[in-house]
Amino acid sequence: MTIMPLMFRSIVRLLTPLVSQPAASLTTLLYYSGLLPRNLNLERLVRTEFLDRENYMFHFLINMMSEVQILVTRIEFIKELQGLGLALEGLNTKLGLLGHT
Repeated sequence: MTIMPLMFRSIVRLLTPLVSQPAASLTTLLYYSGLLPRNLNLERLVRTEFLDRENYMFHFLINMMSEVQILVTRIEFIKELQGLGLALEGLNTKLGLLGHT
């Protein structure tokens, strides 16, 4: 029963800047999750006051977005490795065929 008031307060703290300052709050979310490209014009919109300790949902969103970015990067890396493996197999096959000729 005591977690509900904390979550309600946190949701209100999250929604207040999203409604009143949508560009600044979204820019802050993207910046702290590592998804914002390095641009001084965009970084001017970042607001540290949105990161107060009791804004649990804001921190939750930042962490989730950061983890999704890490996951996507790992998936892309695995695909590149698989492509490299296929290329090496093809090269090995060609070299094997050339050696037998």
